[in-house]
Amino acid sequence: MRRYQAVLILDPDLEDKALEDFQAGFHKLLKKGKAVNVKELQADVRDMAHSIKKHPRTRFWRVAFDAEPDLIAKLKEEIRHDERLLRQMYLSVAPGQEEESSQEEKNG
Repeated sequence: MRRYQAVLILDPDLEDKALEDFQAGFHKLLKKGKAVNVKELQADVRDMAHSIKKHPRTRFWRVAFDAEPDLIAKLKEEIRHDERLLRQMYLSVAPGQEEESSQEEKNG
């Protein structure tokens, strides 16, 4: 198993219920794919340097988890047509690096 971070950029205009539904669905996909140590690292709305699909602000959601490498392709395929999702990116993270990146963002 490897440690990953999912960086998901969502529509900033999502209502709370729609956001909760998306997050619950993503967690369900992780569970179905046997991901472990799932941890939400960040969830906020940010101004973007460049608009994404005409949205100057986006909802930024970052989740860390341990999984087999083949799960990443399955996750991408399952959620790529979801209208709430603007962009998705998956990073392979070295053990212990996740906490460092969170601290760097907090310190600015």
